[in-house]
Amino acid sequence: MKKIIFLLCLFPVICLAAEPQMDQVRDLVRKRNWPAVISQIQNGGIEISEGEKPIWDFLYGYALEESGRFQESMEPLSKAAAANSVISDYAWFYLGMNSIKLGDADQAEASLKKIQSRSYIYTPARLALAKIYLESGKPDQAGAELGMIKDKKLRERLAPEKLLLEARLDRALAKTDSADQKFRQFLINYPLYKPGPRPEETPLLSAEENLQRCRKLLSLGAVKQAGKELEALLSETGQCDRKTLSQAMGALAEARFRARDYKGVIALEPSAEQYAKSNAQFWFYMAWSYQRLGKDELSVKYYLKCVDEFDSSEYSAHALYNLARMEQEKQRVKSAQQYYELLLNSYPESEFSKEAGFQLGLFAYEEKDFGKAIQAFNSGLQFGTEVDRFKYWLAKSYQGYGYPEKAGQLRQEILRLSPGSVYSFMLDPCPTPKTLNISRYQVSPASVTSNFKAGLLLAWLGLNGLAEAELSWQIDNQPTYKRDLVYLMEQLEEFQAYPLAFIYFRDALVPRLKPGEITSFYEYIYPLAFSDLILPVAKKYGIEPAFAYALIKQESAFNPGVSSPVGAMGLTQVMPPLARKQAKALGYGKLDHDDYFDPEINLELGFSHLAELLQRYEGAGAYPWQMILIGCAYNAGMGRADKWFLSASQKGTDPDIFIERIPFSETRDYVKKVFAGLRIYRARIENNPARCP
Repeated sequence: MKKIIFLLCLFPVICLAAEPQMDQVRDLVRKRNWPAVISQIQNGGIEISEGEKPIWDFLYGYALEESGRFQESMEPLSKAAAANSVISDYAWFYLGMNSIKLGDADQAEASLKKIQSRSYIYTPARLALAKIYLESGKPDQAGAELGMIKDKKLRERLAPEKLLLEARLDRALAKTDSADQKFRQFLINYPLYKPGPRPEETPLLSAEENLQRCRKLLSLGAVKQAGKELEALLSETGQCDRKTLSQAMGALAEARFRARDYKGVIALEPSAEQYAKSNAQFWFYMAWSYQRLGKDELSVKYYLKCVDEFDSSEYSAHALYNLARMEQEKQRVKSAQQYYELLLNSYPESEFSKEAGFQLGLFAYEEKDFGKAIQAFNSGLQFGTEVDRFKYWLAKSYQGYGYPEKAGQLRQEILRLSPGSVYSFMLDPCPTPKTLNISRYQVSPASVTSNFKAGLLLAWLGLNGLAEAELSWQIDNQPTYKRDLVYLMEQLEEFQAYPLAFIYFRDALVPRLKPGEITSFYEYIYPLAFSDLILPVAKKYGIEPAFAYALIKQESAFNPGVSSPVGAMGLTQVMPPLARKQAKALGYGKLDHDDYFDPEINLELGFSHLAELLQRYEGAGAYPWQMILIGCAYNAGMGRADKWFLSASQKGTDPDIFIERIPFSETRDYVKKVFAGLRIYRARIENNPARCP
């Protein structure tokens, strides 16, 4: 039997079998299909060496536990825990948690106490012990357990549980005021955490505290729940002072707007005079709702109300920005410029002022007022963000003004310092590996820390949630060097845990890199994932491999089991209606929901749609119009892409200006990221001719 050695545990090295059955099990784990995982382990005929038994005992026990078969999970978890392997602490933890569910607190305590402080799971274990002691009337022991994790760096997922237990401990010690304060803090700051306080523990929140809670819900994206709670708050107007009522009305308008209930926002207008007359947030979302419903006259009226009556509010700057965008989309350039200038002059520190300055520079460039454009783009550089964007247009402006040397210098800076950006793509769409200086950063496994071994094993098993918690804890709490992070990414790529590799590159490695060093890591952050699947299907449908890779990286980060909040599925993130349509056209017949996440099927569905888009936009114009429109259509739909292109064609807009003016910020960012990835993948993929000019 073939074996592949992953340098996973370092000391000693564990050999893990690379049989197809094991790959199938890990794929099922990533999809959280626990009944299938159990069946595969029981009946799959997987040959397991002695050293591998604890790993598969743990996975088997974990799958049984996740399926609610707690009693059955005890035996395999006990075997994994007793084996004293890198996974033992996790096995002890789930033994303890299962014992709690089975009503055996003594066994739970014994298991949880065996967990050592070397890993993330130690902190959840102490929290579980504190809960056991509180529920068995031992507050002093509970306090001791909580005290043991007092100085630990808590991940966001553990902070609410610790606060809740501290509140219960204070209640048990008759510290009523302190307990109520902590319960209030919990309800306000962690409104989505379940389970929260029990009914008898829940203090009555004041109107102001309820409003804070609703604002937290809005910040977490729980707009429908925020709306319901705000409606309940406003139904008891006698409990609120005038200021709180006004602020609640503004928050409700935002909640309904973000839930796309634009008519619901407008339905609040009759109450505005009484409750929200002086609330800028309310009138801003009223204006935006009218805009979304196509009632531009009323929209402009209320945007101007924000500007004129609430000029010190954050919403005034946003109102000016929206007014400028409205005028821009209607091709009323002079009016748009006036709004942008007013925004830039009145609110120079606003988050919208940078974009206003950029758009004014772009207007000047289009009007061939290159001196004014140079001034605007130079000013934009002072913000220190999107430097490659401002340099690109500054270079074009210098070229137009008659300073080719300055333009050339800026272009070289972009290519050298921002090789993975849409602006480098526009300057050099088809670089070679030599051009980008792609050379793998070399690391000797013997020189790296062993702290990652448990997290990497969890990643290898496909338990990415546990792996992320463990690896993040190690990075936060243990000395970690650049070489350790490179090794970590290398192993995560080997295990096809690509989303985790991208997280640790962005959050942990990038801050430690020197300028220009990033290209040494392109093999990790632009991986040739699933090449045995992606390349043949791309060839079948006539899709440039580099474009296929760039799109999948942006859509799913190469996670076959991912599902978006709106239901998009798998590697290519096809939406259910499109997936069903393509499946029928390809003769798949009726597919189960899980089938849409199968990489082979998902690639066929997504790439067949891409092939249709290739044909649809084949005659769109000179390079790279076709690919820009494909990106727009894939993200925002063909109808919108067609509408935007028609407008651009009528005005003779250049492709790079078109990208900057895509009306939807999500689609604009999406297209930019896909083109940035396309440039890198063209340098990475050999023997695949690119469709370059």
